[in-house]
Amino acid sequence: MTEVAVVTGAASGIGRGIAHRLAQDYTVILVDLNPTNLPIVETDTRHFHFSEMWENAPHISKLEN
Repeated sequence: MTEVAVVTGAASGIGRGIAHRLAQDYTVILVDLNPTNLPIVETDTRHFHFSEMWENAPHISKLEN
């Protein structure tokens, strides 16, 4: 079974660092509301495991019940 980690805020800062670390052991889904740097992070993490970008992820605090 493949384990998956979803990293929010993955385009920069702490989220980017967490994405790099988790990519060593997990398939990583990269999520960020500002996706400008996501392709760079995705390229950096792809050599460990498969990673996927979610550039247009919904802002969950604005979803209705």
